[in-house]
Amino acid sequence: MNLYLTSHCNERCPFCYADVFLQQTRSPSRSDTERLLGHLRRYAELLDSGEPPPPYRLDLDEQTRSLFSARTINLLGGEPTLHPDFQRIVREISQ
Repeated sequence: MNLYLTSHCNERCPFCYADVFLQQTRSPSRSDTERLLGHLRRYAELLDSGEPPPPYRLDLDEQTRSLFSARTINLLGGEPTLHPDFQRIVREISQ
């Protein structure tokens, strides 16, 4: 699972493919963090259910199916460590 945390970046690498995209996005808000943490909690519940993650389940919405099929979480951005709630998000993931 790829989690895009922020468009902020403190570098301006000449080879960066995302520079234009990052300039056009907004900063994350507290409500964005709460929504993200809610999805991460649902993901953890699904993984803890003991059921093998099927590629498709009709009883789950599309976003949850996508979360359920992932086994790795990648934190992306700009520079994800610049997210104001980065430590909180990492704590939630590592529990």
